[in-house]
Amino acid sequence: MIEGASLSEICNQLYHSNQMILAVADTDLHLAGYSDCFDWKEYTRKMVPDMLQYSGSSMDNLDNETVSIYTYLSPLLSSQGIRIFLFPILLHETAYGYILLCTDIATDQLDETIIMKIQQLSLVVALQFSKQNDINTATRHFNSFLFEKLLQAEHLTHEDAVHYLAPLEKKIHRRYYVLYFQSDSSSNIDSFIQQSSRISRFHTMVRSTLPNAKHILMFEKENAQVVLLPFPYDHLEADLLKIRELYIRTMKPNSIFIGISMPAELSNLAEAFRQAKLAASFLSGSRKELPYMLYQELGMIRYFFNHSGELDYKFLEEFIQKYVTPLEEYDRKHHTELLRTLELYLSNNGSKRETEQKLFIHKNTLRARLATINKILNCDVDLLEDLFEIQLAFRLKHLFEKDGEKDRNFLP
Repeated sequence: MIEGASLSEICNQLYHSNQMILAVADTDLHLAGYSDCFDWKEYTRKMVPDMLQYSGSSMDNLDNETVSIYTYLSPLLSSQGIRIFLFPILLHETAYGYILLCTDIATDQLDETIIMKIQQLSLVVALQFSKQNDINTATRHFNSFLFEKLLQAEHLTHEDAVHYLAPLEKKIHRRYYVLYFQSDSSSNIDSFIQQSSRISRFHTMVRSTLPNAKHILMFEKENAQVVLLPFPYDHLEADLLKIRELYIRTMKPNSIFIGISMPAELSNLAEAFRQAKLAASFLSGSRKELPYMLYQELGMIRYFFNHSGELDYKFLEEFIQKYVTPLEEYDRKHHTELLRTLELYLSNNGSKRETEQKLFIHKNTLRARLATINKILNCDVDLLEDLFEIQLAFRLKHLFEKDGEKDRNFLP
């Protein structure tokens, strides 16, 4: 480790000197290094923490506390007559991961000499993880510092932005979409090391998976991940979903809300960041199960965010209760279609002729329905001021309906 050897090189050296078939994994059981004499990727690709079992053996960890040793056995391993033991790496009450040892399937008890060597290796692995974590954290903090400079710079030009981002060694474009990832991933993270490891793995997976990775910029701000995709972007939706999938796979959030800005010049990055954050904020408050929310889809709603990026949900709910709920109740009681009539009237931009044709009704019937609507709602659908509020109410109705079902209780 002092000479800069990787975890895989250390595992290989231990195999050649002690015939121990070893691997190292983080707390999520993602391999961080392994000996080449065994196909570790193939035999551990389906392994998750819930599949581990107590082996019946224990050892003292680096804090001189007794911890259980785990075992993993799958049909694939059984067919080859082998099993895997897993030794937790704990130092100063911080979980770093596991050391994996491949043995014969008949091995039930581990030799004390082997356990002692694993204990010695645990210190090396913990130091290696700490060192790599420090490097990754410092790199991400530096990148975030560059992003903050872009957001805070006054009279920013494109040339200034290119100069700021030069250390990233990326292809810099003139316009970008900003993606803001809001989640509660911290709620199921046991340590800072684990959180840092997951973030680093997310960045690594994006770089290694997406063909346009050299054009994608990634930052952190406000405990959120920020991704910049160049505009125009081929296969935008497909790659958006790939990035979302990678985020879920690596960060393991209980929930995730992604807001996407309108395409913006780098010189106007602060506004694009604000748009993406507002879209994510709306999605988290609306309880809609959508993979992401585009800022432009918010329509009139965007004007009802306060300076802190929060919506006044009680104020917005009043619009639904004033212009939507009364029609729903009237239709349910009298078996009418006033709500649908008004929706079509709005979608046809107030054209009575088009509304009549789509409803297959006479103009007098439509006139009578609109008169009834005006009476129930105490408004005039032909007045611009009333029409604006009605349109807002119906926009809210569609935005806050969950999976096609009416969900009016959207107060946080």
